[in-house]
Amino acid sequence: MTDVWFTDEEREQLCINSECAEHADGDGPCDIPESPELAGDIGEKIGLSDMKPLEATAEVVYSDE
Repeated sequence: MTDVWFTDEEREQLCINSECAEHADGDGPCDIPESPELAGDIGEKIGLSDMKPLEATAEVVYSDE
């Protein structure tokens, strides 16, 4: 795994567990671990070990209008 991991804001956006004590109304754990070390086997099961950073692409079009 890499040293790159989700920020707290990204974890909140990615968490869809309605029982999550951190981001929802339940008392369960968050689906998105706080660090790669805590992901353990979960990360491999959901394919986090294969993740690659996305690269943004944009096309800029200039106009004299």
